[in-house]
Amino acid sequence: MKPIRLLALVAILGLAATSIRLAQDHAADQADIADLTTRLANADKAAKVADAKSKLLQNELAQAGSAQTTAPDQNAAATSAAAPPKKNPMAQVAEMMKNPAMRDMVAAQQKQAVEMNFGDLIKHFNLSPAERDQFVKLLTDRQLNQMDISLKLMGGGNLTPDDRAALGQQIKDANAASDAQIQQFLNDDADYAYYQTYVQQQPERMQLTTLNTQLTKAGIPLDPAQTDNLASVMYDTRKNFKFTTDYTDPTASTSPDFLTEQSVQTYEQQQEQLDGQIAQQVAPLLTPDQLDIFKQNQAQMRQLTQMGLNMSRQMLGGGK
Repeated sequence: MKPIRLLALVAILGLAATSIRLAQDHAADQADIADLTTRLANADKAAKVADAKSKLLQNELAQAGSAQTTAPDQNAAATSAAAPPKKNPMAQVAEMMKNPAMRDMVAAQQKQAVEMNFGDLIKHFNLSPAERDQFVKLLTDRQLNQMDISLKLMGGGNLTPDDRAALGQQIKDANAASDAQIQQFLNDDADYAYYQTYVQQQPERMQLTTLNTQLTKAGIPLDPAQTDNLASVMYDTRKNFKFTTDYTDPTASTSPDFLTEQSVQTYEQQQEQLDGQIAQQVAPLLTPDQLDIFKQNQAQMRQLTQMGLNMSRQMLGGGK
């Protein structure tokens, strides 16, 4: 597997929620969204073709094995050599992350994502350049810690339920340690409370980043108060919505088995229902023109989310 493809897997397969974040991280404006849609569609098609070829090869091997009844031990050995055990792509990524050069490259990508996704938060605190650099490093380290443990969860095909629970607790402990450092850095209860709320609203904040780029191009940007109000309403509506499987929930199952075709389809249908509820709730906060672009942005995000989840499912071999 090529390094570029593995780097994409780092972003979209650590957790299914990361698939959503990948789409939002790189959709800086409408042109970027269109470009990313094309690239994800091509990747999705490539994954399906590879999956089809794999199944065809397996069928051919099975037919060849049944046809050759002589020297069963020799045939079995040849079949085993021709069809090595399927490797978990996340285990390969985790192994590559041990390379310092690869880790530095991924860390640089994570830093860029942090600067975009937490841009409004950084501006809110009015930090000096040195303070800004320190804060970005704390946020980037937090993301890298999450990624490292998520790779272990997704790459460990032989993990027991107790193993997964222990790694899940490691994520919570790592986040708690990172948050303690950030609380000490901010040194202000009100600022830390704002940070905590921002992190909880991260999916909404990332979507609003792409939305505001589109609104700015249309000459009707959001002001900071509007952004905060929208994030709160969108977050509250999402938290009160009951998904069958919520891929934005960091405490959701970490097993590849939860990326089934049916669960992904159900999530897509329920996401569209949720978006309708959110559009109704935020309508009083937006002008008619802003609301129109908001709904277009929702549709674009759903399309990107669908492509990301389907590509993740294909690569991980999710079931029906």
